[in-house]
Amino acid sequence: MPQDVEVFPIIDVSGSAADYGPAASNDVGTARIGGERFERRVVEVHHRSAQREIRRSGEQGAGHRDLFSADLVRQPAGEDEEARTRRDQVVEMTYQNLTLWRAARDTQRNWALARRPPPLIDIEHVALRGTLDPRLVLLSEPGSDRARSYRLLRHRLFSNGDPRTVAVTSAHRGEGKTTCALNLALAIAEDTMTRTLLLEANLPRPALAQVFAFAPSRSIVEKIIRFSSVGPPYPVVSISGTRLHASALPDTPLEGRRLDRTLFAAVLSELREAYDYIVVDAASVLESGDVDVVGESSDAVIVAARAGRSGKRELRRAIAQLAPAPVLGSVLIDA
Repeated sequence: MPQDVEVFPIIDVSGSAADYGPAASNDVGTARIGGERFERRVVEVHHRSAQREIRRSGEQGAGHRDLFSADLVRQPAGEDEEARTRRDQVVEMTYQNLTLWRAARDTQRNWALARRPPPLIDIEHVALRGTLDPRLVLLSEPGSDRARSYRLLRHRLFSNGDPRTVAVTSAHRGEGKTTCALNLALAIAEDTMTRTLLLEANLPRPALAQVFAFAPSRSIVEKIIRFSSVGPPYPVVSISGTRLHASALPDTPLEGRRLDRTLFAAVLSELREAYDYIVVDAASVLESGDVDVVGESSDAVIVAARAGRSGKRELRRAIAQLAPAPVLGSVLIDA
């Protein structure tokens, strides 16, 4: 045998590992193709050429694939047509087996990456006392037609791509976007084992603290605005009597401040690991440019409109300004 030639065994088609290094010339095995058992032939390979192919490919599996496709396998002398067919079948099955193995490896790797631990959530409990705010429709009148309308909106979202991050806005202030956002979040939180977060991002006119009648000590969005930082633990409040978590801004408007696009997107990406659904109460479209940042980071956008107050022209203008954010439609409040 020439000095630059060594014997490489064909990889075992049973599915487990493969011998990629040199082997003895009398190495034989068995494989099964179409129910027939036969000897696994040991083929002679130009060793130096094979090593170059493997180094060029960067992976052993791909190296063997290139090895076969580059026609570096030397056909044994005196091989008949039947033996050649069997050898080609073994080579083909070997390549298919390597492909399946690499796909399984990549799937396992992606699964491990997807199971990274969720970020830390700092939860403060808030009890609802006294008379409830009339905007809390699902808590103050859970059996009313208005409450059923918000549950219907929830089901419409589930059947329309099931977006996990939904931003709620309006053309102008006072058109019901906060009412829509908090009742949609309450409706989603009614489902058992559903983790829902109501995130306030309306910097000019925050309202959630007034609705739930508490003074928030910290806020996720305020942390981004004031400290230009992002990272856990994320402060939220747990609303008593519900499975809803909320992050409300202080009552004092943050005038002249703007949401950082990169930081806000990074925060939402981490919060998706901790919550199944996130509802964002955003600013009005024609009042603040922050809604564009929120819309681009969300899976869907809903535009609220109030009966007898919202105009069709302003509504069309607001929807056009939100592009290319995915606007699902508009919701009519107090129809």
